[in-house]
Amino acid sequence: MAASELEPLLPQPHPQREVTPLPKVKLAVVFAIKLLIPVASSQPSPYINRMLGDMLGSSEKVGYYSGLVASSFHLAQMLGMYPWARISDKIGRRPVIFLGSVGIAVFTALFGFVDSIWGIVVVRFILGWFCGTTGAIHAIVGELTDETNQSTAFPLYDIVAAVGLMVGPLIGGTFVDFASKSADSIPHDGVRSIFERNPYLLPNIVTTVLALLICGLAFGVLDETLPAHRLKPPTQITPASTSSDLLPAADDEEPKDDETLSAWHLLTIPVVRSICVSTFILGFLAAGFNVGVVLVAYTDVRNGGLSLSPQQIGFALSIMGGLSIFLKLSLTWILRPDPNSGQSVSDKLTSLFTKTMGTWPVTFVGFIVLAWVSRGNGEVLNGLMWFTLSVVMFLSRIGCIPFTLIMLLVKENTPTPASLGTLNGLTELVQAISIVISPPLVGSLFALSISHHVLGGYLWVAFYVFSSVVGAIIAIRLERQQHVRVEPRAVEA
Repeated sequence: MAASELEPLLPQPHPQREVTPLPKVKLAVVFAIKLLIPVASSQPSPYINRMLGDMLGSSEKVGYYSGLVASSFHLAQMLGMYPWARISDKIGRRPVIFLGSVGIAVFTALFGFVDSIWGIVVVRFILGWFCGTTGAIHAIVGELTDETNQSTAFPLYDIVAAVGLMVGPLIGGTFVDFASKSADSIPHDGVRSIFERNPYLLPNIVTTVLALLICGLAFGVLDETLPAHRLKPPTQITPASTSSDLLPAADDEEPKDDETLSAWHLLTIPVVRSICVSTFILGFLAAGFNVGVVLVAYTDVRNGGLSLSPQQIGFALSIMGGLSIFLKLSLTWILRPDPNSGQSVSDKLTSLFTKTMGTWPVTFVGFIVLAWVSRGNGEVLNGLMWFTLSVVMFLSRIGCIPFTLIMLLVKENTPTPASLGTLNGLTELVQAISIVISPPLVGSLFALSISHHVLGGYLWVAFYVFSSVVGAIIAIRLERQQHVRVEPRAVEA
């Protein structure tokens, strides 16, 4: 009784931990490495459809091949993500990201010399394999941060991806056809003839130089962050060591911090399965939009498109990247820990996930409005078309906010520190599977819709609106499951 009388009637707030300073230089290098992947992925976007059209001699089948090219990149990225992540958990993060950066530089340069459709597919496939190191890069950010500063680091890290999606199209749209646009600036006839024969070479050379510079920076500045290589001293057997200390943990014991769990083991954890399902749906919708918006921009107005030039497409995609940066900067404030809030971190993340996933149905409906506006003539309607396009792209960037939230959920729900790279690789693999499926699907549906005028040419829009509604419903279910999981803890408290 005496002990109970001394206990406070109200629960005492937990002391707030002091915010750990971010390792700014090392994070800057990691962010630069991350920048390479979206730049390499999006740099051909402004001109890839014209490139395919030149090789095919017609624009009618561009949709089919555009999806094939996009899916070849993401298929290889998918196949590489889990192996790269597992290797990084074994030999370290640093050698993995160094090899990936060098591969990006080499095969980006080769892409500028490709002169056949199958050459495009093969080179983009190999390039995608070297872009599969994202799991290791995610793990480095997680290992350089803790719970006091990750709400700042991860949104900034995701902003870098948005910067890459803005810089890549700018490079592609600005430097394509360099010889024809700036022939006088190339004094040497031999160099001029190279660019004339390869009109898509210069944007790839610019990207290659950027990759090599970042690779050298990473090699000189970045240290190894894998806990097993950085912190743990070699195990020594002493007379005080018992046999139980040297035996592996039993199945019902908690995994040790230095234990790397397999993908199958991770998938037995319910919250990991939920994260993977959410990642698949998000990747499917985002990839469908990214391919769809470029196809709409390239397609003739009479077929429901916008008839934009490669330079205009690059400008539009850069606007989309800028909008993404603006939104993700706000996440550093939205996700900042609030000790007075009754929400858990996971509860807050899943609630925001549900709200942002709800924008996807409206986003895809916006393509119908965009096609209607683009059929008009005059400067006023042209301005309205750009405004509508900006609104559609803005909604899509709201729908992509969950990519940041998923990274935070992965960090929070990793069962052992040594498994962080594997879990990041697993979620990236699931996302990549959806990205492999979605581009050829949206390309085929787009071409089918246009050529056979199915549902007024909007069969592909109807399909993705339906998929978006399904995704929003599943997000609501996930939020309810998270609420049920957290509620018993609150009752016990």
